[in-house]
Amino acid sequence: MTLSTMYRPGDVLFFPGDTVEVDEDTAARLKACGSLVTDRPAEAEPVSPQKVEATPDPVVDEEPVEAGPNKPKRAASVDAWRTYAEAQGVDVKGMSKQEIIAAVR
Repeated sequence: MTLSTMYRPGDVLFFPGDTVEVDEDTAARLKACGSLVTDRPAEAEPVSPQKVEATPDPVVDEEPVEAGPNKPKRAASVDAWRTYAEAQGVDVKGMSKQEIIAAVR
């Protein structure tokens, strides 16, 4: 549908934010589809920018986390997936590659 088939010369167009007076039937239809705003929100007062002081990040004493093997790509060998799953604490005995992948997700 092109713009020329939607509107004809002389049609009155309204844009979001325009105030329009309509009859009760049209208002009910517009309200039903969520296109009617009956009250305009109060104009917000401008807020002056405030200077925010930077605060240093607190130092957190944490134990270093051991880096395990990276998660293999989906197409990787079943051995790569077994190694990864075992590092995650999964018992892979008797599991297929698909089951291993599902267990570590």
